[in-house]
Amino acid sequence: MKHKLYKLTAALLLALLLVSAASAAGGDGTAENPYIIQTPAELQSMQNDLSAYYILANDLDMTGFNWTPIGSSTTPASTAFHGSLDGRNHTIRNLNIDLPSTQYVGLFAVITAGTTIRDLNFADCTISGGANTGTLYGRCIGISSVSTPFTITDVDLTDCSITASGSNSGGLGGADASAAVGTISYCDVKNCTVTSASSYVGGLLGFGSNSGAKVDIEYCTSMHNEIDAASYTVGGLLGYGSSSGGSECTVTNCEIGYCYVTSASYNVGGLLGYGSSSGGYSEIESNHVHDCVIESSASNNVGGLLGYGSNSGGSECYVRENAVENCVMTASNHVGGLLGSGSYSGGLTEIDGNAVENCTVKARNSYAGGIAGCYYAAGFGNITDCTVSNTTVQASSYAGGICSTFART
Repeated sequence: MKHKLYKLTAALLLALLLVSAASAAGGDGTAENPYIIQTPAELQSMQNDLSAYYILANDLDMTGFNWTPIGSSTTPASTAFHGSLDGRNHTIRNLNIDLPSTQYVGLFAVITAGTTIRDLNFADCTISGGANTGTLYGRCIGISSVSTPFTITDVDLTDCSITASGSNSGGLGGADASAAVGTISYCDVKNCTVTSASSYVGGLLGFGSNSGAKVDIEYCTSMHNEIDAASYTVGGLLGYGSSSGGSECTVTNCEIGYCYVTSASYNVGGLLGYGSSSGGYSEIESNHVHDCVIESSASNNVGGLLGYGSNSGGSECYVRENAVENCVMTASNHVGGLLGSGSYSGGLTEIDGNAVENCTVKARNSYAGGIAGCYYAAGFGNITDCTVSNTTVQASSYAGGICSTFART
């Protein structure tokens, strides 16, 4: 009996220590008096209060610390992290997560509505997970009845490696799922490798926006990165962006430079691998892609800005004032300086005021264009005021300065 009582008492003490660990360095977890984090163990203790406010008091070296991603992928959504973390411009260094068979991997496994993360740096981190893997979070989930947005701003990654055995992997986050509402802004990823044995891979985010979601990505950069998907859909910034069911997805004022963006399969873009809009609103505006190699080694749909784009169901899609410079785009078929291939029906599509300069656009077989490799528009679909200069367009057949083929029905 004494032995059992001792074990029970020890377990209770351990539980109390874990619960109180979040406040060990001070604070009470409120907005006015956040928990203060000074050690890796205190950082891990965020799992004990998923709605609290936290700040970093100093840099953290995570060498040798066995990290468990914070927040659960199970329902209800309240089991995901929905608090606040202010990094105060400090750096989390040498975070190592080795969970190649586990879904939802990152500093946070899952975040949700109301999450705020700001002014945080990651350096020399190695992240390995299954589907939905990123350095900051594996997945962002929305709550259909909660409109409070998530906000991620000024989160930077340097010299990190992100590897996924499944789909949806990105330097910052793996995926933003249905009903997610929020903004990702002023986040930089540089000198990193992001790879997946599957699909949907991006320098910043693997899979962005879905049914009922409203996600804005703005003023972010992806520089000097290697981004590779063994399967389809990879982008220098975002692998797959979708707006459907009244959702909105915008990517504006972002820069992608000196990156190698590649796949053995289809849909590869300097900014975005695949953009799809069905009954929603999407906008790709004022982005700059430069000095990149963008290629599919064995398949189709490669573009300096967008690998493949589709629009249907009364959607509105705008691709405006973007620039692609000093890039090489290569695929078997359907290669464009701006857009590899596009199919637009039943919605409004405007491709306007974009520029391609000093690029090489090469289809090993057919369909290469200075702006679009192949473009089909039914209804309202237009390419206007776009320019191509000092650009080489090559294909065995169907090559054009603007489009290899343009069909309107």
